[in-house]
Amino acid sequence: MPDPFEKALQTVPTIRLKTTMARIVPFASLAAKLPPNWLSTSGKRNRFNPREVHCLYMSADENIARLEFARPLVGLPTRRQPVVTFWAKVGLGHVLDLTDPTILSLLSLSQNDLDAPWHTVGGLTKTQTLGRSVARASSIVAIRYPSVAAKEAGIVGVNVVIFRERVVAPDSVRILGSDKKPLQNWP
Repeated sequence: MPDPFEKALQTVPTIRLKTTMARIVPFASLAAKLPPNWLSTSGKRNRFNPREVHCLYMSADENIARLEFARPLVGLPTRRQPVVTFWAKVGLGHVLDLTDPTILSLLSLSQNDLDAPWHTVGGLTKTQTLGRSVARASSIVAIRYPSVAAKEAGIVGVNVVIFRERVVAPDSVRILGSDKKPLQNWP
């Protein structure tokens, strides 16, 4: 089956992203390995990646990261577990900005496609198909997209999914520590 995004990804405009982003993870998963792997990617299926495509999901700020972390845990006992918040300084040259309606139109995507549930779908969603296309054959290193968790909370928020294999110099992701030396970085 032909890739529905391949041609569009060759010409779609991208943005540069140079900012600090936040992430929240369970303390137990971060402490399971010493030293901690701050940039751990599981390769598990998620909103913008099919299984075995390694991605790092980050939020524009700590509040959005908290909403994203808590959203799938509502009503579960694990929602009250110790967590770790950390920040990364990102410098990414080619980011697909799905907060821009023009870009959505160029890719024949809608806001409903971005918000669609992905946990219970048998095949790939449109966003996972897009992520697979980005991972396979494009110069795009990340996708910026509206936060569903923020929308549900009645606020505007943005997340970024960074494709591990696409991060090559001069692109960078640096986990901030207490001094100027990053705790971990890509590449």
